[in-house]
Amino acid sequence: MTLKILFGKIFSRIGNKMANNDVDVTFTSHLGEFNTEFDAAVKKALEEMGIEAEAHAKEIITEKGAVDTGRLRNSITWAVGGEKANASGYSGTAPKKDEPCVYIGTNVEYAPYIEFGSSRSKKGERPFIRPAVEDFADQYKEIAERNLGEIK
Repeated sequence: MTLKILFGKIFSRIGNKMANNDVDVTFTSHLGEFNTEFDAAVKKALEEMGIEAEAHAKEIITEKGAVDTGRLRNSITWAVGGEKANASGYSGTAPKKDEPCVYIGTNVEYAPYIEFGSSRSKKGERPFIRPAVEDFADQYKEIAERNLGEIK
């Protein structure tokens, strides 16, 4: 895009002599490149957050003694909004949102009874997804800041 600045007579009179003050200024838009780099940095940050959240959830569920066979722990995975989950045995796709996001979860049918408890559970709730997200919010913020800070 070229912006041409034309100075009219009122601005270009020097004494009694007219000066030719036309100035060509060229602006090159790198917005497309920036958007591409920004989108890549956001996706990389979301993927890193998903990896970390998955690891935290697996650690938490183990610490809370909610592992018998390992099925639930091994099913915990993550997915960037609108994409397939990051697990070989998981066929789900995370919902697409208007803003970039990452989901963490499991497809094991009894997971909600561990996370939230049930009237029949003697052990009560043993949350592992919620604390994996909430307790590490500062870490996820650092991941986002680092990745977005790498945009040149």
